[in-house]
Amino acid sequence: MRMWIGSSVVIGAMVSGMGCDGGRKEPEKPAAPAMPPGDVPPPADPAPPPTPTPAPPPARAPDTGANLPVAETVSGRLMGGIMAIGAETTGWMLVTEEENGRPVDGVEVDMSRVLEAAQRLDGARVKVRGVVVERRYVERGVTKVLVAESVEAE
Repeated sequence: MRMWIGSSVVIGAMVSGMGCDGGRKEPEKPAAPAMPPGDVPPPADPAPPPTPTPAPPPARAPDTGANLPVAETVSGRLMGGIMAIGAETTGWMLVTEEENGRPVDGVEVDMSRVLEAAQRLDGARVKVRGVVVERRYVERGVTKVLVAESVEAE
């Protein structure tokens, strides 16, 4: 039905006997089938079997020192000021092999324990004594690093 109110048109419907839900009702749920008299309901699901308790871990063998870092001495030209994206470097390399004045092979060195001596010997041929450890970097992954305990000119 349309009703004119001033210049507006109002469209409405008048349905008698309907509530605000428009006469819609929730569908009724079907009732559970009635059991004949004297029947017994089926048994409930049995409980799951108990979970066995895990055995304790085996006893560890005493450490024989096979996995301890071993001290090493490496010779080469010490280079400081090395940079890497994400700061994934110690900043120091020990160049062990060169061709035509260019580094070909080397090892990353952590010189933090002997920093003053390393700064004095930057660019010189040196012997570095320390232990090799593995460092885990985000971009570079696992990298071997020589942690210097001493450095001396060759």
